[in-house]
Amino acid sequence: MNKKELSERDICTKFITPALTAGNKWDLMNQIREEVSFTKGRVIVRGQLSTRGEAKRADYLLSYKPGIRLAVGEAKDNNHSVGSGMQQGLEYGEILDVPYVFSSNGDAFLFHDRTGQSLARPYASYTSTDRVDVIITNPPFGGMEEDGTEKNFPGAYRTKETADLFLVLIVHLLRDGGRGASFCPTARSLAKASRPASSRNCSRSATCTPSSACPTASLLPIPASRPICCSSPKASRRRKSGITNTPIRRA
Repeated sequence: MNKKELSERDICTKFITPALTAGNKWDLMNQIREEVSFTKGRVIVRGQLSTRGEAKRADYLLSYKPGIRLAVGEAKDNNHSVGSGMQQGLEYGEILDVPYVFSSNGDAFLFHDRTGQSLARPYASYTSTDRVDVIITNPPFGGMEEDGTEKNFPGAYRTKETADLFLVLIVHLLRDGGRGASFCPTARSLAKASRPASSRNCSRSATCTPSSACPTASLLPIPASRPICCSSPKASRRRKSGITNTPIRRA
């Protein structure tokens, strides 16, 4: 069977749904709905004639129990990348007001957390079942957390600096052999990241310990004319922190 020749519906039936239900993660009968229409389409009026536009329809809608929606998912055929449906999923997630969004092409899952509450969850509550293969993130460098947030982390890692706490969490959430990527706003941050873990002088020992063994594979500079790495420190301090991690799980 050539996966590239399968339709989007085939990908859902043969790969995505089995991955969701494997190990009794999700109950197919009570927690998973497919092809869920949630709008009738906007009304289009031309003179004396009217019609409706295309209705919005989610490929997947996952619920904890009836009436409590948790995630919306968008599927694509295997000729698309794993994240091709994410932008559409985020639009649907905002309309449906669900905390999580995922996209898949049958090879893997790309997840997005819309809650912005990852640092509020105790570090110790993240277990091996939460770990993922890849995390890509743009933490708010220069941001500071509210009093008490640092207490969710072990004493050796406690700091109020938002980016440092996110980096600690990223290392904790990666599986053995996992890979992480993070935007760094300054040359100083890049220089710190490029040193071996055992020689880093991380802020308040927050980012890594010598046992973390997380070598830097590469550093990619971004031109200043394309300010996509982060906002200014002053703006970050005023902004409430929110997770932008997009972990990838294998289907």
